[in-house]
Amino acid sequence: LTYGSTLAELTSLEQLLSTIVTDSMAHASEITISDEVVEKLWQVYSHHKDIPNPQRRGAIIILGMLAKAKPDIMAQKIKTILKIGLGKHGKADLALARYSCIALQRIAGEKKKQKGVIAQDTVRLPMDHPIFIKLRQLIDLPTKSKN
Repeated sequence: LTYGSTLAELTSLEQLLSTIVTDSMAHASEITISDEVVEKLWQVYSHHKDIPNPQRRGAIIILGMLAKAKPDIMAQKIKTILKIGLGKHGKADLALARYSCIALQRIAGEKKKQKGVIAQDTVRLPMDHPIFIKLRQLIDLPTKSKN
């Protein structure tokens, strides 16, 4: 679903998957995305060999989309994201690193911003958190890639 998709197509897919997850959590809908599917996506993303880059990217894109409605999907696998997406695989495939960073953003969940109101329930990580260390290592990597 993600191979060669435009930004508009990815945005539409994200909204569709988010709606499915939200509806299934709220109304016990017939259409659901099972935990087995989520686990299989994590296996594809974190497999150390024999997984083509587009397939690994597709897995984290879909996981990030699902996490828009259910942030726990990401929160439970931070170490995996740091090891794969911001580690060796991410350094070799900066598009994978970019989508991994987008997925990490989902940990905070979807918060509606209100003008003039400061969000009180946001979590601020310490600057020595492994996420920031890995991000810095990735940003310091010399490259000519547009990603």
